[in-house]
Amino acid sequence: LGFMGLPLTKAIAGNDAVIYMNIYILWFDLLFYTYGAWIIERKFRIKQIFSAGVIASLISVVIYFCPMDIPGVLKELIDIVSGMSTPLSMMVIGASLLNVSWKKELKKQSSLIFLVFRMLILPAAIILIVRRLFDSNHDFMIVTMIAVSAPAAGMTAMAAMQHGKDEADDASAKIAETTILSVLTIPLMAMLV
Repeated sequence: LGFMGLPLTKAIAGNDAVIYMNIYILWFDLLFYTYGAWIIERKFRIKQIFSAGVIASLISVVIYFCPMDIPGVLKELIDIVSGMSTPLSMMVIGASLLNVSWKKELKKQSSLIFLVFRMLILPAAIILIVRRLFDSNHDFMIVTMIAVSAPAAGMTAMAAMQHGKDEADDASAKIAETTILSVLTIPLMAMLV
């Protein structure tokens, strides 16, 4: 989510909207590292909550709400590191795609159902509900649209690989498929905002 959501938010809605995406990512990460970890491992450890993504999101929220003067060198370092997140995520996902049997993957009816639901039905429903509730906050609407229309999170494949799950290839395929489809579906969902 963050590897595409943050750059898209910054490009479409500007720096002021990035805080909304960071808050969304914070909640997403908390759910992923608690409920998601429980689904994968069937156990929960409190230290899982304090992942790099959660800590980074918390720091960004604190910096936003408690403005502080950050030295120029540190700002540059943050920009460099944040600029690396998308290419690094794409490299890890790309490497995991080597094991995917695309012939079998593209024949699966469950893949088509997943893609239609994940990339069209669910985002459209959420955008329409949020628009009804928060129509006056354009930045929030843009971030919601990006968050629900973004490709499947790369960390799902990474978590599956880390835990030795056989589903890592399937997760990688879904990430690739949703990334490719998002080129079409994000503009479609933007029309609903």
